[in-house]
Amino acid sequence: MKRLLTLLITCTLAVMTLAPTQVLAHGPRVRVVRSHHHHGHFVLAPRPHVVRVAPVNYGSVDFNVRPQKSRIYVDGDYLGIADDFNGYPQTAKLSAGHHTVRVVSPGGQVETRRIYVAAGRELNFNLTF
Repeated sequence: MKRLLTLLITCTLAVMTLAPTQVLAHGPRVRVVRSHHHHGHFVLAPRPHVVRVAPVNYGSVDFNVRPQKSRIYVDGDYLGIADDFNGYPQTAKLSAGHHTVRVVSPGGQVETRRIYVAAGRELNFNLTF
């Protein structure tokens, strides 16, 4: 049965590429078409499969911060310590757009920066206290 269906689909594809067709009905996997080239016979044709790819809406930030135990906050939320996000594969995944990054060293020093994360790109955030 599988061989017959494969042959039928192969023949249908050949007919469709050589002759104009009229779509009469379609379902989730196949469609019924009338071939004008083969005296109006009905044939089954595979439905085209459409794959939608979602756009990448995040980027990554490589926090190269010294001391490595400095705490990282993004948009007011605690992210972790710098050592957790200091290089591949340990980068922070952030949504594309502007973010406010606050870094607090173990000694209490604070650095705040406004950054822009580009979709699908990696940003290097370099800071030494």
